[in-house]
Amino acid sequence: MKKILIVLLACLCTQIEVSCEVLTGGLIYNVEDIKKSSLKKVVKELPVNTIKGRVKDLDFCENKNAIKSGIYYSDRDLVMFDLGNAEVYAVCFKNDPKYTYYYWSDTGKLKSVAIEEQYNKQTYPKIQYHYNNNGIFTHLIVKVSPTEAYIYNKAGKLNSHWIG
Repeated sequence: MKKILIVLLACLCTQIEVSCEVLTGGLIYNVEDIKKSSLKKVVKELPVNTIKGRVKDLDFCENKNAIKSGIYYSDRDLVMFDLGNAEVYAVCFKNDPKYTYYYWSDTGKLKSVAIEEQYNKQTYPKIQYHYNNNGIFTHLIVKVSPTEAYIYNKAGKLNSHWIG
């Protein structure tokens, strides 16, 4: 009995103070829920004026040379993509960053258009609605971070999960 009292007394005397902080205000989301709510908002076909002046890249030679030479412009961002059998480059104008135009690198003709939106006004996730060169919806991308994205076809079936 004395041993138990001594052990309890020792525990009380050497009690370690522990505290924790609960973080609140963060957004908890589920990629599947985001996909479903985003697909409900899809505009099946873009208005003609969204694509009308972008069917051909008016700065084709300038943009292609800038990508090759590593030149940066203050009015637009340029990125090259290798699709395996062809190359595409993206143009996103800083005065209208919601839209990204994808062009075939050999012709400068429009391949597709992406419209990006933030989900619930958070930095991430971001939703990208992709349309072909005729303005018809083709697929949805849910970017959950700068290095991870889920790509769904127009019916909502997962095509790929991109990491890195």
